[in-house]
Amino acid sequence: MSEPSNTSKMTASGRAVIGAEVLVIDKDENVRDGIAALAGEAKMNATCVADPSDAWELLKTRFFSVAVIDLDTPHPNAGIDTVTSIQMISNTTSIIVTDASQELRRHSGSPASRCH
Repeated sequence: MSEPSNTSKMTASGRAVIGAEVLVIDKDENVRDGIAALAGEAKMNATCVADPSDAWELLKTRFFSVAVIDLDTPHPNAGIDTVTSIQMISNTTSIIVTDASQELRRHSGSPASRCH
């Protein structure tokens, strides 16, 4: 994990603001790498973790503009608890929840749509 630079600013709660920061929480390394690549293309920094407990330590000292959370990390439906916890730690972080489960696609009646 990278440490905040000496030029970073601090929030009122003492957490470092490094720039446009994205926190990615997903047990799938390929998903983490893909989201990090997309964030990089958008000139954003991505910090990726496989387990929410690692995210808590980061959130104590750093501010993330956006958190991308897998609904099923580390186990099915655990993402809801992760969202709630992040909102308590950092209520200004925007949260995006992802779910690539087959169950969701089966209930929707069609493949997951893609943005154009």
